[in-house]
Amino acid sequence: MQNLSAQRIISVSEFKSRASDIMSEIAESGQPTVITQNGRAAAVVMSPSAYDALVEYQELVRTVQIGYLQAKSGETVDHSEVASLLSKKFGPNDE
Repeated sequence: MQNLSAQRIISVSEFKSRASDIMSEIAESGQPTVITQNGRAAAVVMSPSAYDALVEYQELVRTVQIGYLQAKSGETVDHSEVASLLSKKFGPNDE
């Protein structure tokens, strides 16, 4: 799995010598940086907000996949049953 789309790729030796500056640049730009070791991608450094967004997106995709598989296997609930459950939990819908 080497499909890395970061616009910035640096060696581990450069990262070691300029870690503080590089991390500041990543925080400012929001763009991840690929760190290479022996000419191959070894790590990706990204801002905490970019990482959080990636994890949130991954969780969304996983949830959609589960729902798709449940629907495909017939594990569905009729609209009227969902409406009844929601009405019991949150009260009647007056719309």
